[in-house]
Amino acid sequence: MNQHIKAETADPAHIQPNGLEDVVRLVDLKRRFGATAALDGVSLTVRKGEILGIIGRSGAGKSTLIRCLNGLERPDSGAVFI
Repeated sequence: MNQHIKAETADPAHIQPNGLEDVVRLVDLKRRFGATAALDGVSLTVRKGEILGIIGRSGAGKSTLIRCLNGLERPDSGAVFI
């Protein structure tokens, strides 16, 4: 399944030179709630077989990141590739 949630154009997920496939890719995600930036340019890549943990203090944007990743929330800008 290849789902794109995007607010601006970004390249699709691809295979890295080391042969590992990108299964999740976030590109420059930004999400604001009023004057508060919950996500400010977050980018990350998760490759096949990797395990990722997200930690941070209360209000750091962890839940907003996951909600953008699973499509429950739309970023103000950036792109999500699954």
